[in-house]
Amino acid sequence: MEDRSSFWKKILIDSARLKRGSCVVVDGFREQLDELEMLASQCYVQGIYPILKLSLSCHSLERIKNKGAEENLEARHLLALVNGVDAWISIFGWQSGKGKKSAMYPPEYQPSGEAFEKMAEKKVKFILVMLPPPEGHPLSDTVRKALDCDYHQISHLGRKLKNILQDSESVDIKTEYGTRLHFSLKNRPILVEDGVLDEEDMKEDFTLALPSGVVCSYPVENTVHGTAFVKEAREYVYGTGEVKDLTLEFAHGRLVDWQGKKGASSIEKFLEKTSVTSDTLCEVCFGINKKVDRYVGLPNIDELRYGGADIAIGNNSLFGKSRTTPPVHWHFSLGEISLTADGKTLVKDGEIVCSRKQKSAL
Repeated sequence: MEDRSSFWKKILIDSARLKRGSCVVVDGFREQLDELEMLASQCYVQGIYPILKLSLSCHSLERIKNKGAEENLEARHLLALVNGVDAWISIFGWQSGKGKKSAMYPPEYQPSGEAFEKMAEKKVKFILVMLPPPEGHPLSDTVRKALDCDYHQISHLGRKLKNILQDSESVDIKTEYGTRLHFSLKNRPILVEDGVLDEEDMKEDFTLALPSGVVCSYPVENTVHGTAFVKEAREYVYGTGEVKDLTLEFAHGRLVDWQGKKGASSIEKFLEKTSVTSDTLCEVCFGINKKVDRYVGLPNIDELRYGGADIAIGNNSLFGKSRTTPPVHWHFSLGEISLTADGKTLVKDGEIVCSRKQKSAL
């Protein structure tokens, strides 16, 4: 990756599109104190005014939860903070312990509840940044490459896919492993995460995740039919186990049957613990980041896989007007796909072909 000061300047200016005089919350963990200070310093260099916020670690949050403390979704100080800023940047963390592998965990996802509603209302930009894990971690190079992608190329591919997918009534996904999914995207928004959150993007969404490179939407619920084959996935609670060779059957948008070589029982547990609508195929993502070319077990990275697709079961609150209730999503990577929309081929065997120039007729 480029040097850290240049990296954070790129985030502030090119990705977040912040201007001189902007005010921003910089949020992270104690493990990222050096990064937080570097980001805050670069803010001042660019004429942007930061306020640093330290999130509680996963261990602390777990202890608080075990003591029966209730989450405060209407915290007045957060509402006041949101009222005074133009952007909120949260840094994903990596925790490690003696004899333990480094594992990723995000900030505690504040603001939430009414504060998150206020961010949507005031158009406060919310940027989530996943930094590479420590050197020697098996995902270090993968995350670094994903961040070093060509966002101009990603934006071009994203707009191409969006223009064709927009209002498509007949969308089909196929894979060599047996996935055969059919659905409609009629009157559904098509969101392009291309590493930039500009004024045009803010008309549809105020959030941005980095690294980026994905086109996503949610199918018309009762139009989803077919089979999704998943070779490998993490369980819903990250790091609790694996799911392998899983077959998901959908009818009228709902998950009606599932079988798997490993971890299939976790589907039933997920449905029991979540709301009755969590069996809906609620999201579909198409990866356009050429630097991501394999499954790694992190949804934030796997959904970016070039020429691949990622689906989720859960609810669609993410795409609704209200942000008070967090969406429940369990993501599954389908690997390299072939994709058609209303008869047009967009992706063939993991290669995006809609961006190629068509030969003119003789």
